[in-house]
Amino acid sequence: MILTTVLLVVFCMVQPVAARPIIPHSDGIQNISVEVAHKMLKKSNSPRPLVLDVRYQCEYNMGHLFNALLLPYSQLEANMSKLDAYKNHEIIVYCKSGNRSQIACDILSQHGFTKIYNMEGGIIAWINAGFQIYTTYHHVTVNVIDQDLLLQIQPSLIYQPDSVPCACTQNLTESNNQTDYQPTNIQPLLIEQDESHSIVNITYEANGTNSEFTITNTLLWSYSEQLSDEGERSARFEVMEVVGQDWFSQYYSLSYFVRHSEYNFTIQTILVPLGSDAYNSAFTVVSYVPADMSEIVTGESVDFNSSVSLSTHYKILGIVANKIGNLYGKSGNEVLEQFASSYRTMSEETKYLSKLVKHYLSEYDREILNASTLLLDTEESDVFACLGSILICLAAIFATPQVLAECGLCYQLIICVAACLNLFTIWWCVACIATGILGCLLCAGGFLAILDGCYTAGHCLGIW
Repeated sequence: MILTTVLLVVFCMVQPVAARPIIPHSDGIQNISVEVAHKMLKKSNSPRPLVLDVRYQCEYNMGHLFNALLLPYSQLEANMSKLDAYKNHEIIVYCKSGNRSQIACDILSQHGFTKIYNMEGGIIAWINAGFQIYTTYHHVTVNVIDQDLLLQIQPSLIYQPDSVPCACTQNLTESNNQTDYQPTNIQPLLIEQDESHSIVNITYEANGTNSEFTITNTLLWSYSEQLSDEGERSARFEVMEVVGQDWFSQYYSLSYFVRHSEYNFTIQTILVPLGSDAYNSAFTVVSYVPADMSEIVTGESVDFNSSVSLSTHYKILGIVANKIGNLYGKSGNEVLEQFASSYRTMSEETKYLSKLVKHYLSEYDREILNASTLLLDTEESDVFACLGSILICLAAIFATPQVLAECGLCYQLIICVAACLNLFTIWWCVACIATGILGCLLCAGGFLAILDGCYTAGHCLGIW
């Protein structure tokens, strides 16, 4: 599906083609290139053209042209009154690639609008021409070539499937019906526990069959540091062994927490070992929660195309966070600029973890063959508190039944783990959940899909 010099940071830029002339239609609709649209919007004379986005809400949330008005083309007829004030204005209409905008232009023409401009190629052509959009979701590709770091930063909406916009959200109902393998009657039982060790047995029923597995969690390293009067910093490195009736799986968990007067910061990494010298896979969530509880959410996905050590992995994530912070800081938009400082804090803390790993965990500072990450700057709402609980439960390996009782979503996570362990491997389950979080986070309202277990997240995995 993701060092000495940064050679390239690309906001999905390609060489722009020469601007084509406006092509008029007999019905008053004029096709224009993104270059022409950009010039129209940059002109200083008033009134500026109205920018009309006719995609779906979830697509708009992922990214849109600055100051664009959202009216999905399928709802345009019913909401035509919202455009009454723009009857005599120039209207630039766009969608993702140009098909839906043409339909919307036809509807506007039928209702007497005469200054209609269809932006050919849609927002994808706009991005490919190097023009900025309003977005808090990016996809970052990391390549390390001859010790040089190459980063490519693109809006995440580029990766949205063309077939059905925001298909993740639209298919949740269908996936909810696939319950054959979703376990029920889940019963956790604490067998043993002390400060560095715990054993939990979990029984469940799936597809008419009673099954069980045992989770053994062992603390390998911990760290704590007081941050003057502003808070504290701590870290834990653990190994988890999961034993079923005829299978065994193991993975490592690295958790890093910073409690500060101005923010809470968390890094959670799941590492799947490949022998004793390397990790086959790693999935990391970096989460920054500001004290002022911003209502805007950012979500950056990072894929590594090159293998790196665990400490280098965090060092690169620090560089990525700093680059994205600069991107927001230079956006020229007050809303986006607010994320610049938080991403720079992410950068500093992630680089600090890199140093801790290099100094204290040299034995486990192994090569990672496949790595992916989510960077989140989010409000501390109930939904994201639950997301944090899910990740903490996964990383801390469900330490006690009391923890499970306090976080109802952890039960859902156990359902997902149990189902996946029965069908595939534990890493498939982790990847399934991780991709489900990312895919559904980028679809409005689809974030809660994780509550429906692995089939829902897996459905997102298959179509995102």
